[in-house]
Amino acid sequence: MRKFIIFWATLLASLSLLLPSAQSSEGFAISEGITITQITKNTFVHSSDNNNGLIYISGKEALIVSTPQTDRQTQDLIDWITQEKHVKIVGYVIDRWHPDAMGGLAAVHANGIPSYAYVRTQQIAQQKGLPVPQQAMDERAIIHVGDQTVECAFLGKAHTEDGIVVWLPNEQVLFGGNEIRNYKGWVGNIGDANLKDWASTARRIKDLYGSARIVIPGHGPFGGAELIEYTIDLFSPFSNQINDAPRPDLSDLLDQRAVIVVKASESSEDGDIKIFKDATILSSDATKYVRIEAPVVRWNIKTNRVDSAKGHLAIFDKTPGRAVLRASAAYTKLIVIPVNEQVGLAVIVKAMTPD
Repeated sequence: MRKFIIFWATLLASLSLLLPSAQSSEGFAISEGITITQITKNTFVHSSDNNNGLIYISGKEALIVSTPQTDRQTQDLIDWITQEKHVKIVGYVIDRWHPDAMGGLAAVHANGIPSYAYVRTQQIAQQKGLPVPQQAMDERAIIHVGDQTVECAFLGKAHTEDGIVVWLPNEQVLFGGNEIRNYKGWVGNIGDANLKDWASTARRIKDLYGSARIVIPGHGPFGGAELIEYTIDLFSPFSNQINDAPRPDLSDLLDQRAVIVVKASESSEDGDIKIFKDATILSSDATKYVRIEAPVVRWNIKTNRVDSAKGHLAIFDKTPGRAVLRASAAYTKLIVIPVNEQVGLAVIVKAMTPD
């Protein structure tokens, strides 16, 4: 009996070494709003406001991926790495142009840390008047950290047209960024997404990095390679729906108003909220608009936020002379929120299913 107990204790201890320690690890706060979670001996996740980034340490050098949303938070992160871990930060990788990935870039540059981004990210930042990453990377790039290498790869359009993933071969860790979703059921902000290509991009990620032991999405809990498969399944319904839908020309009209009620069988008001039944609603910014068809749509006329459950959406790009359909799918929960002039609309969707 004694041998039996020792055998199972040894087996369980051995199995625990094979499992990602990140799944049971608890993060610790380094400042207000920033949490650090160690996932391997050399790898950490930094999280703020549900946004994830990566820290990789090799020897006396460190590389960071994705900034917190503010310069203050980014400075706190830099201070922790240099003062608590006593290493030199040799580079900062920006994985996409959105504020939750490069909002603290000014602090990075103020500390004299080289910044890297895919060339398209650099171009978008210049076009939008944002801080610009210094070093432009090709579709595949290698960065040396200590005696190890880190691989950055652009594998196609998905959450944005410039999003990259970052692979740590020695750790078998993949930072999937916003190209990879977590299990919360939310598709996330798709205001700048290419929904048609997202599943194909995720398949290319799987082909190259499907052996990952730990996969870190841009938001929410991290896990294993199953998150890549989950992302493929999540966006596959969009892949074959683009070409069959109509392409209305509403560009001129929508340039004038943020929200348009095309039709509704009934409407009522509750303070700032207008409620429409059997409605078609159009929500717009300067470059795109979202068409919502649903049994019930709630519109906050003060904030221009649109909420709906169990309906159908279509996202159009505005081009001179017509509007081009980018994606179309059913949903069980939808929120459309104007963010700012740089980002435009945030379109947040839950439980996508095919028509």
